[in-house]
Amino acid sequence: MLEFVPTNRLSAVATNGGRRLLDVAGSVADIQRAFRLTLRTYRHPLEARELFAPDAEPSVETRLPTADISGLSNYPH
Repeated sequence: MLEFVPTNRLSAVATNGGRRLLDVAGSVADIQRAFRLTLRTYRHPLEARELFAPDAEPSVETRLPTADISGLSNYPH
């Protein structure tokens, strides 16, 4: 799993839970390429501000075991 990070020009920021959770950082272009999506900006439906979110569900290579990918949006849930 850790080879996914440098291969996609990302940086491992933190590992948690016995390396079951991995926080990564990278440029927008590298994140879009690594997770096969496009980050877009949207107007908030009720407030005068913009949000960013992916245009599709993130995905990775099938050989990389992944349960969830989060943190790609600043829209509060």
